[in-house]
Amino acid sequence: MGKHVNKPPMGPDDGKTGYRKPPREHQFPKGKSGNPKGRPPGSTGLRTDLKKVLGTVRTVEINGKRITGTTQYLMLEAMGTRGSHGDVKAFLALIPYILQAFGFEDRDVNNDWLSAGDKAILMRVLGRRTEEAANVPAAKRSPRSKPAKRKPARKAW
Repeated sequence: MGKHVNKPPMGPDDGKTGYRKPPREHQFPKGKSGNPKGRPPGSTGLRTDLKKVLGTVRTVEINGKRITGTTQYLMLEAMGTRGSHGDVKAFLALIPYILQAFGFEDRDVNNDWLSAGDKAILMRVLGRRTEEAANVPAAKRSPRSKPAKRKPARKAW
């Protein structure tokens, strides 16, 4: 919703001054901008600059191999390489980009990787486990099924 919704135009006889209503002599004349110089022609914003820099083709040497690609590709390649060599910060920096590009589940993967026989075995085992859990009295269930009790925090002094 705009700031000036349902406001009547100020007439020449209005003469009221106050918040957002400067006196007539201090208002901009009709047809003249409040920012006469404005944004210079040819100037670019952050998004344009990022597109330009990330799209620049470069050649770098990584582990003795020369790799040519866009700056964006080379940055992702460097983060992936560092992450695969155990740099946790690089790996964590790469995860949001992976999730943004592919989502939480890769839709191109066939989830039916179990054969029909394997599925039957798995369903029998899972069925047995749920039947056993239903037949065990609450007193004999494993302690893992109970919520953990928290100990009160110790004071440092």
